[in-house]
Amino acid sequence: MKKIFFLLFILLASFEFAMAQHMYKTDDQPGLGKTSFGFFALNNDPSRIHVSTQSHLGGASDYPWQTAIPALPSGASNFLSINTHYQYASDKGVTTNIDGLVPGHQYKLTYFILTTRYSSPQEPMGDYAGSFKAAIDPTEATSAQQNITFTAANRDKWIKMEMPFTALSNSATITFTAHFIQGSTLHGAASLDIGENAVIDLCVAGSKAPEILPDPKQAYKTLENTCPAMTVDLNSVLTNGTNAPAGSKVVWYDNPNHTGGTVLNPSAIATSKSYYAFFESDNAACWSNPSFEVKVAIKACAPPCWAGNAQITVPVKTLSIGCNINTANLSDAFNGNPPVKQGASLVWFDNAAHTGTAITNPSVVTAGTYYAFFYDALNQCYNTASSTAKVTVAVNTALCEPDLTPTIDMDEQNFNVAQLRDFIVTIWEVKGKPTYKSVRFAITKPAGFDITWKTNNTISQVLGGKANQNSNWDIIEDSQHIFITSKPGVTIGAAGNAVIGFTLHRQTTLASGETRKVTATLLKIGGGESNISNNTVVTAISAN
Repeated sequence: MKKIFFLLFILLASFEFAMAQHMYKTDDQPGLGKTSFGFFALNNDPSRIHVSTQSHLGGASDYPWQTAIPALPSGASNFLSINTHYQYASDKGVTTNIDGLVPGHQYKLTYFILTTRYSSPQEPMGDYAGSFKAAIDPTEATSAQQNITFTAANRDKWIKMEMPFTALSNSATITFTAHFIQGSTLHGAASLDIGENAVIDLCVAGSKAPEILPDPKQAYKTLENTCPAMTVDLNSVLTNGTNAPAGSKVVWYDNPNHTGGTVLNPSAIATSKSYYAFFESDNAACWSNPSFEVKVAIKACAPPCWAGNAQITVPVKTLSIGCNINTANLSDAFNGNPPVKQGASLVWFDNAAHTGTAITNPSVVTAGTYYAFFYDALNQCYNTASSTAKVTVAVNTALCEPDLTPTIDMDEQNFNVAQLRDFIVTIWEVKGKPTYKSVRFAITKPAGFDITWKTNNTISQVLGGKANQNSNWDIIEDSQHIFITSKPGVTIGAAGNAVIGFTLHRQTTLASGETRKVTATLLKIGGGESNISNNTVVTAISAN
């Protein structure tokens, strides 16, 4: 049972402090002798209160309206009706509450009233109501009473009523009563139509408080500092941030009555106490309801660690060494900045738990796995107990690989019948790395031409005479290709080249005007290289 009452308290507190003003609607299921939900009959006498339809008093078939009821301004289907008669000891009526008000705010209530006649089994033709009165308890609101007399000019139609009032409390009781026509002995009826949003707040700050989600099963929110910070930001608990209704802003007070000065710097609260958020009009003329209480608790913190508590990000996960590069600089894997506080620095370990000794010279490390930390020498602490900032230094043989590409040179590409002409294939190293494996390439034999070569070094008659190194290469052929392979121990130096000479001979059977191609292709992994995108060269030749 205690739990139920506690939850009810939370619900009511939430409604009072978070919701905007609310008033019940008169629309409900029709019936004689009943009130709409949220309304109560005066003197606990509902016999003369009814929920009516546009065609019948109380929705009863034997109580028809004598004049068609116009469409309800609220858009509803049903409405409240109050009987009048000269023999009633007191005027009949209903009462209800307007909740969610903010003391000091000005409001406007809009409702609609109507009087028309109805028939009953006792009276074939009834009468109109004489007058209607709406009044709010004067201890709960000021300037809150209205009276209207029904005349021939305003009968049989809905009359719009607007009642301004100033709230004196969070809830106000309003009473609606109807009075008979003086001199009439017949029953009459006055009807009441109240729809959605009947009460509007004239304060731009509104009634609804800034939204804060309270602690579980509590009517308050706890806010504590997170060490090493010694302050809290009150605005951080606002569900919608500092957004506010137009013409207003979010302000904080240390009491739920917005008395005294506002909290000057809500983003840096250093005092343990309770605070409340309000929407305040820009001219500081009115305020919303207070938010849930925010209980600030500033706890003591251990000496701060200026290394921080965040993991380090290393965009480069692997550093490569190899060939003539035997060490790496771990700083090349980190492009951020250490914490700005004095004494904090970037250090490296060969394990993720910073055990043992830090790497003495991170700019010269050999192959291995390394982890980065921020270290605060003053307080002797690290940013984390275990680092995820892992960098691997590994030998990469690709650093030693050459890049070879072939070219073909000959002085003239047009051949007469039976003409002989030299050409050379030059293998170039363009990466600055020497070959460390055999180099092998192939020449495709063009139809109608013979290709010959010498096994010793000669001068090829190309480019004014070019010395070749044919003795360094083994050359074999099949029916379609010539295969050339460097002999053991033969290398092409860094940025160097090798020249192999050949002779083209046009056969007598090749018709004039024919064209052919001489293609030289380095075979894959020639010389240890892995780049094969530049391993083919094609030269066109033709028959005169």
